[in-house]
Amino acid sequence: MPNLVVFSSTDLDQRSWTSPEWGTSAFGHFLSDGLNGAADGDHDKRISGLELIEYVRPHVRDWTRDHRAARQIPLVLPRGEDGERRAKAMHLTMTDGTVPAASAPVPWEPPIEVEQLWTEYRTLARGTPPPQAYTPHIWREYEAWVLRFEELILAGDTDGARAVR
Repeated sequence: MPNLVVFSSTDLDQRSWTSPEWGTSAFGHFLSDGLNGAADGDHDKRISGLELIEYVRPHVRDWTRDHRAARQIPLVLPRGEDGERRAKAMHLTMTDGTVPAASAPVPWEPPIEVEQLWTEYRTLARGTPPPQAYTPHIWREYEAWVLRFEELILAGDTDGARAVR
């Protein structure tokens, strides 16, 4: 399809990280900011697909690195020059020329049960040797269950969280 561009929140083997402070994913937050005017890099009051990609990608990469100590780099398909050419030709929205003020996230205090579980996780991770050294697959599963527990608590599903725990 000659005019199709796919902009995905993650590349292969990456996780799309959420931000409780913003109440959305990092990708969704920066995508929204970009479409609201922050992505207008050449100040022509139009936002192209490429401008949006060039705004969102480094912001998501930096945010996940700084706040989740993880790697998340949004993916564009088709890869390379063809995808960039297609995205550049797409005019997504118009702006009034003003860049929205950066929104500071509301400070978030995790529920006590989430904090306790992450404390347990950090204690186990500091073991000698660390668990990922001798059982990497089990450690990855454990980490996924800790994240799932947090998501269920934040969603208000205490029964589901109890089952996961």
